[in-house]
Amino acid sequence: MLKVLFGKVEEILNSPFNDRAMYSDRLKSILEKCGAVQGYCHVAGETLLRVALQQQDRLNIAEDVNGKPYLVDENVFFNLSDYGHWVACALCDGDVGVDVMVANVKVASVISRYATEREMQWIDEGDKQLRSAFLWSVRESAVKYSGLGIRAMSSVSVLMETLTVQGENYQVEVEIGGVKLRCFGFVSEGLCVVATADLSQRALFFRL
Repeated sequence: MLKVLFGKVEEILNSPFNDRAMYSDRLKSILEKCGAVQGYCHVAGETLLRVALQQQDRLNIAEDVNGKPYLVDENVFFNLSDYGHWVACALCDGDVGVDVMVANVKVASVISRYATEREMQWIDEGDKQLRSAFLWSVRESAVKYSGLGIRAMSSVSVLMETLTVQGENYQVEVEIGGVKLRCFGFVSEGLCVVATADLSQRALFFRL
């Protein structure tokens, strides 16, 4: 099962779940390098992760050769994302990627570099900024799943024939590196939260 938690950074920082005594060594290192203000999103992300895991102890987090964080000695996978005032955490029993995005003019102008003609047609048929943000997050979360880095954005194929929309819940399949994946999206009031996992997964979204 894929579990996705998201929320506003300020609200998470001010919640009782934000306990400085529980910060991982990785988070402490990040805060030493960038300071508390720039590190707020990292703090909020790890706080969401601890809530998702229902973890009372300090987390042991390391990074692989591509800089993707993982839990040491745990059979669970996670991924974090932040944008503006929002942060998201995805937790899964297999590889996972997550992206959070707020609809805006910039991403609506950039998506045309990657989107196919069919994707652009779909964008033009509805809220352009919101649909652009969703397709951007689809690609971003798929790339984060793969661990290949931002340069792999252009290698993500969105299979628009698989797209389904039911209220705030979106689903679409993608292909990257010859592997098909499923992207689950929560889309509401200009906010897009998209998590990518293998085709066998089902997703649950929670706002903290």
